[in-house]
Amino acid sequence: MIGGPSISYDGNTLFFFASFDGGKGREDIYYSIRQGDTWSEPKNIGSPINTAAYEGFPSISADGKKLYFIRENLVSEITEKSKQKIICYRIFVSEKDKNGNWQTPVELPEPINLECEKAPRIMSDNRTLIFSSIRQYQKEKKDFDLFITKMDDEGNWLNPQPLVFANTLEDDYFASVAASGDMLYYNRYANNKGDIAVSPIPPDLRQNRNITIQGFITDLDVKKGIVANIYIRDALTTERVMELQSASDGRYTAVLSEGRKYNIEVSKTDYSSYNFDFDLTKLEKYQEFDKNIEIFAKVNLLLTVNDVEIYEPIKAQVKVIDAVSNQEINQLSTQTNANGRQILSLPIGKKYLIKTSAEEYIDSSLVFDLTSVVKYQAFERDIEMRPRKIDYSINVSDLENNSGVPLEIVLVNKKRNERIVLTPEMANNGNYNLKVRENDEYEVEVKIPKGYAFFDDATLNDLKQKRDKKSKLDIKLTPVKPNTKLELYGITFASGSAELNDNCLKELNRILSFLQANPSLKIEIAAHTDNKSTKEFNQALSVKRAKSVEQFLLSHNITQERLVAKGYGMDKPLVENDSPENMALNRRFELIVISL
Repeated sequence: MIGGPSISYDGNTLFFFASFDGGKGREDIYYSIRQGDTWSEPKNIGSPINTAAYEGFPSISADGKKLYFIRENLVSEITEKSKQKIICYRIFVSEKDKNGNWQTPVELPEPINLECEKAPRIMSDNRTLIFSSIRQYQKEKKDFDLFITKMDDEGNWLNPQPLVFANTLEDDYFASVAASGDMLYYNRYANNKGDIAVSPIPPDLRQNRNITIQGFITDLDVKKGIVANIYIRDALTTERVMELQSASDGRYTAVLSEGRKYNIEVSKTDYSSYNFDFDLTKLEKYQEFDKNIEIFAKVNLLLTVNDVEIYEPIKAQVKVIDAVSNQEINQLSTQTNANGRQILSLPIGKKYLIKTSAEEYIDSSLVFDLTSVVKYQAFERDIEMRPRKIDYSINVSDLENNSGVPLEIVLVNKKRNERIVLTPEMANNGNYNLKVRENDEYEVEVKIPKGYAFFDDATLNDLKQKRDKKSKLDIKLTPVKPNTKLELYGITFASGSAELNDNCLKELNRILSFLQANPSLKIEIAAHTDNKSTKEFNQALSVKRAKSVEQFLLSHNITQERLVAKGYGMDKPLVENDSPENMALNRRFELIVISL
């Protein structure tokens, strides 16, 4: 025997009673879980609800917390009308504890349980109960009629009222109310025949207004329904009003009563959390809402690795480590691209240690915790790495008396966008202590103070020393005096040409800075050639070269009275003209101080 089917308000659990073999009593309450388009094998709801007695006609509340049912009463009688024996029942309710276990059922008090009660139905507001009963007011009539009662704010049941608009002279029971609360469906039973009847419910007898929210909960990435928990709380008090669970295909339904503002949270272990609100404090009519919800099991972390000092991207190796077990998760480890970026797809539910390593940099890391509530799928995090450095010192002194000379020095990294500026205030008697990057090359720009000549454009080359070993650059400045020859480097001409090439421009710019810093200085521009061709040709060529330099300086606002251009031909070679390399060195010009 199977009877009294009642489906939960979310449509995912079917309750009924049956007399299956192996039960606890003559009839027990069973339930079955919806699994997509099918249902699970029925399961006995067990103790303490089922006993050796008769239990039947289960009805679950919309919040899933209470199960109403009937249990056989020892009282029985013979009706005068039919001379048939009537077996009477009492209405019980069992409530779930915080762990989801059904507690010992409690018999509903008078005035609900009086004589013979049957087929309770709790409405979606969790406060309105419709049941069938044989009562004293019926006098000689010994048939079941429908009654309605409501629970007040203190939890007390009000005196049941007969549903006179629906009751007949025959048995009326098995009530079911539409979600909108305005229509009553029930069974009229006479002459061993039952008919389904429907009747509008008068406004004063209707349950509290409510809404129905329904839809599917799916995995955002795989687009399939999943089983997830739905927690419904009073948004003001945070009291948990209801706890539901979606079916295996993700389908869910929630019925919310008027008078509250609700916060609804969807969560699943190792998945993101989803929240939304419904304000029913001023609900005017029943409404239905379709709301599909997508949650995800992985987040996308955009990792950017930068140089902490110059904020340039770093192509780095990335290790993803389980922060609890300290084990590397090989399938997640990777490396950043040329822009220093990489997207990591990280499963929710773990705490990660993300480590980065790169040549010439100190290893760095960050902790990314996905064990708490996750609401967003995309995250961004930066890891800033510090370069490996060595100690370096620069000493600037007067060539004649060896005293320290404070000035401004700029180190320009030839490998990356880095400039180190050393100011005179940073010097200790002309000595500068700093740190430079391992294995990088730097050009040193020295702002020569007034009264000193410039020097070779020194370069810190191939700094591959160990970090505990100091490197040093000594700069000797030559005081400017009459007849001082200013050393120039990289200034050469093509054979037979007086044209200034690109290699000369950097040194020419240093000459400009020097002349601007010493505005009273007068110089000679002395140009030379190799010994190729005739003496007359080389003499004329050297004059053209001196004039080329002079014209460059004049074009940059150095006045004519400060310049004297002379050509010396091939008479003053710097080195022997015995190789192409030496001949190139002799195709040069020099500066000689005439006066201050």
